Amino acid sequence: MNSAFVSLSQITYSCNGAVRDMLCDDKGCVFIAVFGAHSHEVNPCFDATVCAMRMKDALDELNFERFSLGVSFGECFCGEVGPSIRADYVVMGTEVNMAARLMGKAPNRGILASKRKDGFFHAYIPEARAFAPSTSIIDDGNLSDSPEQPFILLPSREYEMTKMLRALHEAEVSIPKVLILCGGPFLGKSRMISSLSENAISAGFTVLQSFRTSLDSFTSYFPFRQITLTALLMCASKLLGQVTDDEVAAIEMLIENKILTKTDRVVLGSILPTVSDSQLLSLLKGQSTTALTKSISDTLIKLFVPLQPIMVVFEGDGEIDPSSWSVISEMQQRAVEECSRLLLVISSRNVLTIPSAVSHLQREAEYAKLTPLDKYETEIYLEVLLGVHDKGIGVDQKLLDAVHDRANGCPSFIEYI
Repeated sequence: MNSAFVSLSQITYSCNGAVRDMLCDDKGCVFIAVFGAHSHEVNPCFDATVCAMRMKDALDELNFERFSLGVSFGECFCGEVGPSIRADYVVMGTEVNMAARLMGKAPNRGILASKRKDGFFHAYIPEARAFAPSTSIIDDGNLSDSPEQPFILLPSREYEMTKMLRALHEAEVSIPKVLILCGGPFLGKSRMISSLSENAISAGFTVLQSFRTSLDSFTSYFPFRQITLTALLMCASKLLGQVTDDEVAAIEMLIENKILTKTDRVVLGSILPTVSDSQLLSLLKGQSTTALTKSISDTLIKLFVPLQPIMVVFEGDGEIDPSSWSVISEMQQRAVEECSRLLLVISSRNVLTIPSAVSHLQREAEYAKLTPLDKYETEIYLEVLLGVHDKGIGVDQKLLDAVHDRANGCPSFIEYI
């Protein structure tokens, strides 16, 4: 079940959603995701439906014999409920109940989604639509099966990409850097980071990546969770030649070989609860925030040094919690002496709120900002998507105007249209 929950969570985040809850009881297991509540997406209904279809494919691949999915949309209450000492984040309303009913009525290994038309409710089974045009103006014969287009460096992205590559080069020559990439939804941040990662891997970098949502800003050190897990497994593999997907086994091997200490295990428990128990974690309660930040930085640097040069990516649409900012700041300051070939990349949809205690990051970080494409760039992108290589052939102006107005300068929307 854990493999299923991990897979479903990753799919939810990739579709701009947030994980509300994962429940297990005598009736079975339920995974609840919500879309459009924590960010202003253009079409959360589309995101939710695509997410459900991807979830179905993932559960099929995991060979689950019985499962069903329900998708509903509408207005709900979304927020904290309960006393301050035991509040819970909830999503409540008719549509939540409707999604549960659709899940119960959906065929085994299938999906039911709600649809309202002319004031009436309908339920339908969403399916991927395949388009097979009778003619093609792309003559290279190498069409990809993937719907995602290759990365195209448009004029407004060239300057930002140059800054990102410069930061990567400086990290390569032992000048640690912090890079902050901002831009609204669907503007291509993930593709910019993906292109930077490819350059980093080609240059011999280890790339560690995590994803967060707006809900995760309430969890201390959450951005470091996936990064710490991956670093543990990679260190065990690189230093000891032991390949494992169990973080507990990995940390035990690293302690046994004196690469980490038992104290490091307790410290990492504040990020990865699975590697430590509540008794050991209670030892951290007496530590000041500053001391804990230094301890966490010490342990993470021990994991990062063998993986140098290393690029660490904190990707997501939510804020970063203050505790994680403190660790990022501490690592950036100490990296010069202890882990010099380090690049920290932070992406966000909005301008990040950096706490005053680490305000030096605002001055020292490299910033890159993505803006919507203008009409000229929309035309360039359309020509690439349509396979127009002849400079004498242009895009019809009515078509260009229609696409540009509907896409709002978002590359992904241009592709959909």
